[in-house]
Amino acid sequence: MEGSLSMNKFHIQLYEFVKRNGERHLTTPQLTAMMDDEGLFRSFANKPYKLLFRFMVNEGYVKQFYSWGEWKEDEAEKLEQAVGNRFSGNADIHYALQSIAYALGWIAEVDSYDDSADINICQKFGLKVEEVEYIAHGSKKCIGTLIPSAMAMPVHHQLNVIAHEEGSVAEFVMSEMQIATNKELEEKISGEQIDGVAMAIRQMRNGRGFILGDMTGIGKGRQLAMLLKWATLQSDRPVFVTEKSVLFNDLFRDLFDIGYGDLRPFILNSDKEAKITDANGNIIYNLPEELEMKEFRDTKRLPAGYDFLLLTYSQLSRDRSKNWKADCVMNTIEGAYLLMDESHNASGEESNVGEFFREAVQKSCGVCFASATYAKYPSSMPIYAMKTAMGEADISATQLIDIISHGGPILQEVMAKGLVSSGSMIRRQRDMKDVERTLYMCDRVQDVVKVQERYDKVIDLISDIYDFQEEFISPYLRSLSAEQIVCSKHKVSKNEVFIRKKTHIAYMHFTLRMTPTIRQLLFSIKTEDAIQAALEQLKAGHKPIIQINRTMESNYTSLIQPGMAISKAEFALCLLNCLKDMFKYKALAATKKGKAVKYYEVEQTFDMKDLKKFFNNDEAKKAYDFLVKKINSTDTSLPLSPIDYFVQSLENKGYKVGEMTQRKTILKYENIKDGATGKTHAIMRKKIDKKRMASDFNNGVLDVLIGNRVMSSGISLHCSDAFTDQRKRTVITWEHQDSADRQTQFDGRADRTGQLQHCAFVTLSSVIPAEQRFLMMNERKLRSLNANVEANQHADDAGFDMLNKYGTKVALEYLHDNPEKEIYFAHDGHDTFRGREDEAAFITRFMRTLGLLKCSEQKEILDDVMHRYTELIRYLDEIGENDLRPNVLPLNATLLSRTVFKNGKRNSASVFGNDAMLDEVEVDVLNKPLTSGQIKAILPTLTSTDVLLEQIKNHGKQKVANIRAYYTQLQNDAARQLNSLRSLGGHYTPSHLAQLEERANNTDMMNAQIAKVETQMGLLCELLNKFTNGQAVGIPMALVADGEIEDNRLVDYVSVGLFLGFKVVGSKTTRSSIKAVFAVNDGRCRLDIPLTEESKLMTIYNQTHLGVMRQRLSKVTLDTWDSLLSNSTRERAYIVTGNLLSGIAYAKEFGKNVGNRKLRQLAMNKGRGHLVTYTDDMGRVKNGYMLSRMFRPTDIQLYAPKS
Repeated sequence: MEGSLSMNKFHIQLYEFVKRNGERHLTTPQLTAMMDDEGLFRSFANKPYKLLFRFMVNEGYVKQFYSWGEWKEDEAEKLEQAVGNRFSGNADIHYALQSIAYALGWIAEVDSYDDSADINICQKFGLKVEEVEYIAHGSKKCIGTLIPSAMAMPVHHQLNVIAHEEGSVAEFVMSEMQIATNKELEEKISGEQIDGVAMAIRQMRNGRGFILGDMTGIGKGRQLAMLLKWATLQSDRPVFVTEKSVLFNDLFRDLFDIGYGDLRPFILNSDKEAKITDANGNIIYNLPEELEMKEFRDTKRLPAGYDFLLLTYSQLSRDRSKNWKADCVMNTIEGAYLLMDESHNASGEESNVGEFFREAVQKSCGVCFASATYAKYPSSMPIYAMKTAMGEADISATQLIDIISHGGPILQEVMAKGLVSSGSMIRRQRDMKDVERTLYMCDRVQDVVKVQERYDKVIDLISDIYDFQEEFISPYLRSLSAEQIVCSKHKVSKNEVFIRKKTHIAYMHFTLRMTPTIRQLLFSIKTEDAIQAALEQLKAGHKPIIQINRTMESNYTSLIQPGMAISKAEFALCLLNCLKDMFKYKALAATKKGKAVKYYEVEQTFDMKDLKKFFNNDEAKKAYDFLVKKINSTDTSLPLSPIDYFVQSLENKGYKVGEMTQRKTILKYENIKDGATGKTHAIMRKKIDKKRMASDFNNGVLDVLIGNRVMSSGISLHCSDAFTDQRKRTVITWEHQDSADRQTQFDGRADRTGQLQHCAFVTLSSVIPAEQRFLMMNERKLRSLNANVEANQHADDAGFDMLNKYGTKVALEYLHDNPEKEIYFAHDGHDTFRGREDEAAFITRFMRTLGLLKCSEQKEILDDVMHRYTELIRYLDEIGENDLRPNVLPLNATLLSRTVFKNGKRNSASVFGNDAMLDEVEVDVLNKPLTSGQIKAILPTLTSTDVLLEQIKNHGKQKVANIRAYYTQLQNDAARQLNSLRSLGGHYTPSHLAQLEERANNTDMMNAQIAKVETQMGLLCELLNKFTNGQAVGIPMALVADGEIEDNRLVDYVSVGLFLGFKVVGSKTTRSSIKAVFAVNDGRCRLDIPLTEESKLMTIYNQTHLGVMRQRLSKVTLDTWDSLLSNSTRERAYIVTGNLLSGIAYAKEFGKNVGNRKLRQLAMNKGRGHLVTYTDDMGRVKNGYMLSRMFRPTDIQLYAPKS
């Protein structure tokens, strides 16, 4: 719209006005009249900045401003506050004042919104730091929400743009939706929802994508219903995809509520829940007729009379070559609008669904992604990049995933801010500051001991099952031929050649097989805690909502059928199912015929007859019968069906409990007072009415509700004045959900807009160390999730989380330092010390395996690993290389020059399409090199090489003694357990006991471990002897493996240092606890390098002994040290700003085309950098990618990738 007034044009228009008429007109009383006549301003009538400027002129503020004669920041802030107290419009006062100063020539540029900066917007508007009240543009009729503070200003700006272009946000939506009056619009949706719909339509009608990231309870459903109606008003019929067919009714509830219930869906799902029904169960829209479905299949077009296609993601989960629906849906999506409710279901994982939607999103003419948790993992981002502004960065999906993964939460925050500022996303959320969150854990010593003893009993049984697998099943499976099995089941032509690497017997790894059992064990072990926590809430006058994940129904239905009784409902009986499942495997094969590759899969089972034939004896059956007998005789006092014991225990206390799961069979205790493992009867359970049960809970018929994922969507359970029972709700998390998005959705059932009071959240945690593994996993997901969806990586702070690359590092170090513990981790099918295929892969497997150990062993290992992790994080924080959590660096950066680092897209309005800029800045020296006096003060706190060598020798002797003691303990354990077995009357000796005896008496194995320790100690001593106290060393600015500088011309890239000695952390003298301490004559000041970073130490050692350094270091001593130090308080630095995504991708490609290995390494080091959050000299907080100290602007021409 020509002449429209926007935030980034007002200063230009004002400048042109002054240039044409002279600055004296800014002080004349007739200015407002001139503005009405002036052509530059004539089209600005009733626009926010004209209204603001008119107000400032009439009230004398402009005249007061003009009298200053120059820009005065302090005075401007006071004037801004004075104007703000009296002016109530939408315009940015700070920008308006700067525009006047720009027009007068007082300043060279204005602070228009910068995506790379958080311009202290919160302070300017008197807002809180984390989230602020959301002020709707569409209507004053609001439900009351918050918005993350980093998103507040860009959303405000985007909505202002819409208002400037279309008259107002509400008018825009009314025009697009063909709604006659503002009153009619407000009757349909709230002000917040009007804004979301406006932003989405603006993107979608331009062929782009929009992420509707509102938190559960804000009204995503209403907004999607509006967008669906809007899409039907366009040309082609839209496609609506959601998570479950039960949500179809939720969609139509919203459609009916806003007056669009006449939209007729073509329902692709065939299950009963897919039918659209009213509150009484009457069918409103039925499934398509058989002939209509055939027409859709044949023509790949919707039959006449339907307004849109409705389906769930599950309809596209099968292989596309075997699923006719996939092509039909794809054809319907092409050129049509696509609405993806709960869009996280189509992103992140390499699945058929994900693959389908990566293509579908591209073919659609516009898409809305709707999810409170839109980005589960960094790997999910490419699907959004296809249609949102993110795609303008013009980098590959592989690069995008790599950069975001390594950029950590800092870059994820930048991405979220960029999406919002580009108009591609909006996110509103509930106010959670008053929500109570507590951790409920048994702290009675006697009960703790009892619980851990019960856990250990189950672990004993699991060890026996593992021994059975290793002794009988594994040898049998190794004898099988996948090729022969496939040929016996499929017709494989003679021309097909088997691909050896892809043809094998697939058998689930034992650790993975037992992970569900461990989770079930933890679930069962917390039953008493769940009962007590619920009773405490009930006695406090609250209504508990119990959150679980699994029902464990399959565990007992294989043992008992409806109408039958079981004398002892003991958890240990679950392990009988584990035994049965071990007799299944798959034969997988791939063949190649020409260029065509064909895949085969054969599921097989075997039994005792097969094992007898293979071993030519009955040993396997004897072992199996022994295990069954031992399982049946084990008493852990843990319930086989925790839900039933929980429900019936509360009912016995007089409370009414509803269970919202899909269980069909329950166990009824004959007498609940007999305890958790008393006699039970299996009975059929009536099918639940989910909505009726929710109503009964809300209206006081039920006191307690317990449920799994069935309860996570489609119902409201909050404390509302619309419900009879207005007691405070408390969500008790007995089990976490498998995914962070499911967890968020579940929490949103009881804490919603319009509630009388917030609900409370209680999380149950057992006293088993292994459960930390599951809690960490959940926190890790939430941490990544919050950064993506909220542009705030500190939201719901993740606490102690080591399931990351640093956790992997310390776990590997632990096993390296404790070879006797490798026995627990060595049989996972992987090289123990490899595991680097994914940053968190090894630590995840490590923690999973940990759950299979007894409690005392878990604690011992966890304590050590966590201590190492804490020390590593402290070290990374000290050197500024911890990319998991950013700190704001007070650099006080002054911009010296700004040039283009990587060209963006011409005329792009998005930060992702903008140029990546190279800022040459002058920054404060945050850390000055240590003086000789400071070094002398440090020296007494360090350990000299000689002293440390002696300590290491003593430590080695102790480790050898520990190994000998360990084998003695093995002998004692074997004797004790054998005596226990004989008391059971068993004739079979499990292989793990036989192995215990064998290892206990195996001096070769013991001597090998002792030799390994001695070798490690020898190598450690050798490393310590590389440096002597007070030695001058050369330390490259890029301290990486093979990073030494050999070229005399590049010697400036090497700093001078002094080796001061060793620092030992803790009581153990291991590689990870010993740190070599260096003083450096640059901003790094002091480097404390763990001996585990051997490659860095060797780089320093090699650099020191190169010819280019010897002369430079020859006169460096502690006495001459101060002469090497600079007194400068400021230094030069180079920071990539603007389009960070494109800039980082470009920097990471440095040296890619350089042939010489050493030169390529140098170029890569120059392109290395790290994300920083820093302050500039105006106090603004910015994000950037700080390049290596080695970088020079000329390197772009020399080493950057060519277009």
